[in-house]
Amino acid sequence: MYRKLPPMAALRAFEAAAELMSFKAAAAQLHRTPSAISHQIRGLEEEMGTALFHREPHGLRLTDAGRDYFRAVHEALDALGEATARVRQGHGERTVTISLFPSFAVRWLIPRLNDFRERWPDFEIELVSSVRRVDFESGVIDAAIRFGDGDWAGLRCDPLMREERFPVCSPALVAGPPALRTPRDLGASILLHNGAHPGEWEEWLAEADVSEVPAERGPVFDASNEVLAAAANGMGVALGRTPLVESDLSAGRLVEPFDQRLRSMGQYWLVAPAATAERPPLQALRAWLLDQAGGPAS
Repeated sequence: MYRKLPPMAALRAFEAAAELMSFKAAAAQLHRTPSAISHQIRGLEEEMGTALFHREPHGLRLTDAGRDYFRAVHEALDALGEATARVRQGHGERTVTISLFPSFAVRWLIPRLNDFRERWPDFEIELVSSVRRVDFESGVIDAAIRFGDGDWAGLRCDPLMREERFPVCSPALVAGPPALRTPRDLGASILLHNGAHPGEWEEWLAEADVSEVPAERGPVFDASNEVLAAAANGMGVALGRTPLVESDLSAGRLVEPFDQRLRSMGQYWLVAPAATAERPPLQALRAWLLDQAGGPAS
């Protein structure tokens, strides 16, 4: 059956830009120039007959149509990636396919992958970026990085790292005016919300003993990549999560204005079916991830 579809390069450019809320970051991820990414997305918008992004002074924001299309494109590329992994299983003795959240992949794992290749040149990692529950019975996914309590029957669960939540914003925003010196100063700032974690601002403000700041005020974004990109572009203050903001803090794109941190109840785990958890490439991945995370989480 003939299907009139946009070019794959344009779909990949759109997915990356929608995840990262930045043409520049999408270009770096796809090894293209920002102008090439912008051109591909503009062509996609012309073909679709509608805008997919609001291009604003402080950065990008998905339109309603863009938000719906991103979900569909992301799911379709996920399915294509999983199908490709099934076809490639002939070289499975060298390869480990791992499922993980898009934000964790982009902000923590991908910047470290060259180190894995240097240390373990005989093995390959294939990433499946998804928020969906992993179906290990299909045999497509070998392991996953997930957040929770580690109580998953039939799986080997290795703790990787804890998570702390704390406000982050751009350096210009923290300097003001008005400057952010104490949590009560958030009353003059825009709070950025992650729709995947409703109520987290209420929880943090309660822990900081700040009752006069309206926790529900401010725009809501779909996921961590969006809300952190908005914060880096000076739109307001977001709640950052370790390890997702480590690279932004190190590079100075984001700063932590206060010293109050709230520790999450769960933690990140490497999970894999107990029956296949000792495959050589999975052993290599486990050892490397524990080393990168600083050893087993306590």
